[in-house]
Amino acid sequence: DEVADAIELVAQNPIGIASWDSVPDDVEASFRIAHSRNALLLAFDVRETEVLARFSQNQQPVYRDSCVEMFVSFDQGEHYYNLEFNSLGTTLSAWGSGREKRIPLPDKALSGIESRTIINRTSQLRSSGLTNWTLYLYIPVSVFIHDSVSDISGMQLTANFYKCGDDLQKPHFLSWQKIGTPQPDFHQPKWFGEIRFS
Repeated sequence: DEVADAIELVAQNPIGIASWDSVPDDVEASFRIAHSRNALLLAFDVRETEVLARFSQNQQPVYRDSCVEMFVSFDQGEHYYNLEFNSLGTTLSAWGSGREKRIPLPDKALSGIESRTIINRTSQLRSSGLTNWTLYLYIPVSVFIHDSVSDISGMQLTANFYKCGDDLQKPHFLSWQKIGTPQPDFHQPKWFGEIRFS
């Protein structure tokens, strides 16, 4: 698998900041990111007690399932894309300048995204009630239809990465970068962190 092979040696970045509650003791998440010039290569590694995956059609509310997300901006946060995925690889994706009036990405753009999920439930994990799952994503630059991106090499982006699950028995809202709002809100580009590609 191209993404898994390319990203195998890339360092994991924890998605472990709980800006509004204490960190749940039954959820761990991280992401790995790289590029192949004309695509983002992304892997989310998750360990949790409850894996919920109900939505199979793009643009359904996958944030209610066990969900991992990348919010990314090519113009320093003035506009950003939200790319949200459940463990099936189903995506809810849009673009805009804030939470309101977001423009859904068309099927044609989303059709280029390739995903693969590996679920691991060893006897040791089963006895602890935990499931490991990894979502591998190939996201071509053609997804980012509102920006002129042809080669990611040398680019500097701003982004944040999330793990959530609104309908889980124990909902949680974890992020890579801390978010300084009183209520849970991932649509906060001012709190995005920097990513530099070589």
